[in-house]
Amino acid sequence: MKTFITFLIEKDESSEEDLYRFDHNGKDPTPTEFYVSPDGTRSGSADLISNEERENWTRKEGLFAGSKEHVAPYAVPRHIRWVTTTHTGSPTIYFDKSDEEKIKNSDPPTLSRYNPQGFEQIVKGSREYFSTSPVSPIHREKIKDPLDFIGKHYKIEFVDNIKAHKKHFMDNDIPHDSEGL
Repeated sequence: MKTFITFLIEKDESSEEDLYRFDHNGKDPTPTEFYVSPDGTRSGSADLISNEERENWTRKEGLFAGSKEHVAPYAVPRHIRWVTTTHTGSPTIYFDKSDEEKIKNSDPPTLSRYNPQGFEQIVKGSREYFSTSPVSPIHREKIKDPLDFIGKHYKIEFVDNIKAHKKHFMDNDIPHDSEGL
């Protein structure tokens, strides 16, 4: 059996990396209904996108996955709002202070790792992938401390008003990503 170091040394550098996703129900992931904006820059589940917006979006059923850095923010419970940016020089994630205890006291999420075959990149250059016929994960592990996991990929800050923080980014054309806002 190869060691992890041997695997890293032998791995073809041009090959795709494994993909990851978080699940919060403790079960194997199952395809879910999602919507993708006409230009492919936004996506989400039906409960996060208004009925009016959904009329022009493409409906898909499957699983989203991405790099560890891309999925790290999803280690928090569903419907926790966050904003990420790199404008500070390093990746930073912002949460609302009112959600801090919810995150700390949440059930541990499961990180699933997938072979990238069967997943397609949503938009060229993005770190988000989608599969309409996903296979079982290669590996699954419980993440006991979501903030510790996220902290390996992002500087974490809690702010008084996450909506105002996002608005500031939008008003000042600061590149960012967000969930639930």
